[in-house]
Amino acid sequence: MEANFGLATTVVGKVKRVATLGSSGHKLMEFEGTDFNIAINRRQAEQLGSCFDGLPGKTVQIKGKISKYNESCKLRSTLHLN
Repeated sequence: MEANFGLATTVVGKVKRVATLGSSGHKLMEFEGTDFNIAINRRQAEQLGSCFDGLPGKTVQIKGKISKYNESCKLRSTLHLN
């Protein structure tokens, strides 16, 4: 997986939960059946507001770059609402 760090990709998965990371305001989206997750920075989370509330149980498609944080793989995403 490390050979893929920095590469743009698309992830499709069923959302298990979305958590706010302490007082930072960043969000972490976890998927069912995998340890892979999506990191969403505070600014993007604020722009998207409460749209995260209804995501658990739904299948989503997210584009971003593969990165490593705290010894696990994450997707650094650029989220847009259509």
